[in-house]
Amino acid sequence: GIRFVAPVRIGDLVTAAALLDLVSAEWIGLLAEEVARRKAAFYAVLNYTRDERWLPLQPADADLFRAFHEHHARDKGFGSPAGSDLIAAVTRAFMDRHYRVRNADSPWRLGAEDAVLVQALATGIADAARETGSVDEAAISDWLRHRLSGATCIVNHSDFFAAPSA
Repeated sequence: GIRFVAPVRIGDLVTAAALLDLVSAEWIGLLAEEVARRKAAFYAVLNYTRDERWLPLQPADADLFRAFHEHHARDKGFGSPAGSDLIAAVTRAFMDRHYRVRNADSPWRLGAEDAVLVQALATGIADAARETGSVDEAAISDWLRHRLSGATCIVNHSDFFAAPSA
């Protein structure tokens, strides 16, 4: 299942990791409102942007990633995730509250030395695709077999920092 850590206030800083890509733009707005009410800064890391590149290319890549993104877009109890609007939603939510906002790509570049993590990611993608029921099991199994036998990938994330304007 999905596991995340809710934002935790530490002094004048609210942090979150691997969270914002799972929540709605409305939820992000409510979070920004609470952070602004406390006049705290905000720092969020590991927000998946739905941008991945895996090598070697596989015939089922498009179908598997479409199904994975479909699964990722399901409501996790916080409304429909902001999805491709994530960066704009976070930026807008904090700028509307007079915050300075910075975001930067934070890609995972995973190679042979990261084989265990690459295999775990591939297995998670395959499992999510299975749950959607939109990809043939044989295609999923073949894709996963190739990914487990050696793959590299770049999985992009975006990190955010927002601070009250002076």
